[in-house]
Amino acid sequence: MTLRNLIGQNILNTRIKFESKQMKNYIILLLIIFIALYKNNYAQEITPEQKQQYIQVLSDSTSDFQFYALLSVIDNNILEAMETIQQNFWRYSRFHQTLALKALYKLDSEFTLEYANRLIDTLNNNPEDFNLYGIGQAPDILSEKVIIANIMLSLNDFSQINCIFELIDRDGIQEVSDIVIDPLIKIMQNVPPYSEQAKSKLIDLVYSSNDLFNRSNALIALEKSIGIESLPIILQSFQSDSSDINRYYILNEFLSKYSENIDLSGLLRERIYTEQAGSLRLRIAKILLYGPGGISNYNFVKNYINDESNEMIKDAITFEVEENIPRLFYEDSTFVVIIDSLISVTNQIHIISWLGDLTFSNELKSILTTAKTNLQNGDSLACRIQVKAFQDLVDNVYKDSLNTDPRFVTIEGWKFLYWNAQYILDRLPKL
Repeated sequence: MTLRNLIGQNILNTRIKFESKQMKNYIILLLIIFIALYKNNYAQEITPEQKQQYIQVLSDSTSDFQFYALLSVIDNNILEAMETIQQNFWRYSRFHQTLALKALYKLDSEFTLEYANRLIDTLNNNPEDFNLYGIGQAPDILSEKVIIANIMLSLNDFSQINCIFELIDRDGIQEVSDIVIDPLIKIMQNVPPYSEQAKSKLIDLVYSSNDLFNRSNALIALEKSIGIESLPIILQSFQSDSSDINRYYILNEFLSKYSENIDLSGLLRERIYTEQAGSLRLRIAKILLYGPGGISNYNFVKNYINDESNEMIKDAITFEVEENIPRLFYEDSTFVVIIDSLISVTNQIHIISWLGDLTFSNELKSILTTAKTNLQNGDSLACRIQVKAFQDLVDNVYKDSLNTDPRFVTIEGWKFLYWNAQYILDRLPKL
């Protein structure tokens, strides 16, 4: 649970209405102190003395710092606080009881499920008992029940799942809080009669939530839960999500992960012409250049420069093309696959006239074939010698512009051949 979510659930969602300017200033001061203490706490491991201070705060039901103390117990797994929380749980303000329940769950208390059921009953029977809330307005009861139900789901108690769907129906899929995401995943995985309904709600969140973080978090949860089955949702979200932040995340995290299951080059070539965010167009260009797409992607990006409308992005892509060291294969490719790729590219480069003279092309491919044979025979040092001979020959012909023989290598041909040979050399045993 992130600090943003914890604060959101326990402070922002309460929508506290303060009756006086003095009280508002007082709460703001408490928040400032809380943030300062929180940062200091995570700068170093907490001491036994600090643990005792937290326990002392939790034993005082009137303390203004219970929220921070409970957070610290959860984040630092302070087992020594469990008994104090159990003993004082029913004296805490309603603002703090759900967070105290989270602490008991984190500490693996035997009373967690019992307290969760009792707290649900209390919320059902006395939803407007303001004496239990402390100062200001009460928290949203249905939201509190969803938080509790999520803990119960983690303990295989599925008796309160209806409140998750009630909250979604009440607030609407566009506005509902992200607190429904985790329980929906648990329902989808563990409650077959409601599995498809929960999955449908998650997909609706991905497509329709007004909160960009809710859309992203729902997609992340879905992908983690169902893996490649989520790929159509990922692709649709990449095309339709209105947030460039979300599209950027999908591009970096998911499309690269499933690149072998889709035509990634084709998808990105199409997208670069419709993408509104310049930073994303630059990112797409770099993926096409630096991914294992070879000559075709390199030429595509080089030609795309003329169509780029933003001068800064155009300059950046031009720089990438000029400085680019193209890669022909995936990081986990075997040496045999890499050498085969280099042989194939040598042939392609000759066809498109980045390398001149058929005899020269055949000589280079023959050297690589020998290197491959050496490698297959278990002689990696002999393989290295052949790859180095290939690289030196390419380099010498590229640099020897005054030579009158028909052999030549262009700058593009040199980059593809020289640097991919270097990739192999960097991974072979050195002489």
